[in-house]
Parts: sequence; structure tokens; C-alpha cells
Amino acid sequence: MNAEIIKAVGLLLAHCTPSKNLPSIKANGLLPAACLAKQFNIDPSTIALRNERKSIQSEGNTAQLNHQKTILHGLSATNRIVEGHNAISWAKQLDQRVFLWPQDKGKTFAKSIASDVPLTTLWIDTAALLEFFCGRCLVVAN
Repeated sequence: MNAEIIKAVGLLLAHCTPSKNLPSIKANGLLPAACLAKQFNIDPSTIALRNERKSIQSEGNTAQLNHQKTILHGLSATNRIVEGHNAISWAKQLDQRVFLWPQDKGKTFAKSIASDVPLTTLWIDTAALLEFFCGRCLVVAN
């Protein structure tokens, strides 16, 4: 199964983040925006559907969250086609996840968001990630 996943996504996965987030990532790991907000005593619902990057701070910790312009630009489509969600609930769902991109898509994504802030791409070994999580994830099927 791991070989099939590696074949599908590649040997490396990318996580693109503003460079200023590296100290926090090194100290706390990769965390979704909603978790960061909670750590900084911010209601996660107040950061959803961001039209611009948002810096959040608490007790010397800083995180810069990417914008959610893609949802805003396709607002009527999001409200219409994402089953069971509207734009705000979808943005909140996305804020509960950490995104890893297949190698080529990661490079493309990084270019698309790097125009206004120094960006770092963290490269994660796909096989090592799968090995780490092997047996730790529960998949529930209907």
C-alpha cells in the first residue's frame, strides 16, 4: 500500500509556509491554523475566510496564516457546490488541516503564494511519513 501511495504522490511532500513560521514549527511541529489560534487564545472562527495573510501572536509566539482568497474568489461556487458546507464552514474545515503537496504541485503552490512574503518549503520524505503513521490512523468506512 505504501508503495502505491508513494507512486501516486512522489518521494517528497511539500509544506509551504511563511518563513517567519519556522521557529514556531521547530518548537511545536506543524499545526493547523485553528490549533494555532486556540494556542494563542483566539477563537478559531474569527480567523476563517481570510482575505489577506493574518499574523497572530501570544506570549512571544507568532504565526502568519495564509489567506483564503481562493474561497473568497469562488464564493458563490463554494456556497453552491461544496456539499454540506458554505464558504465559512468550508474555510473553518480547511483551518483544521495541515496541507502537504506532492512534489511538483508543492513547487507550483509555493510560487502562487510567495509574491508578498518570504516563503519556505519544508520537504517531507513520503516513505518516512507513512512509516511514522503506519498503524496510528484509523480509517472508518461506511
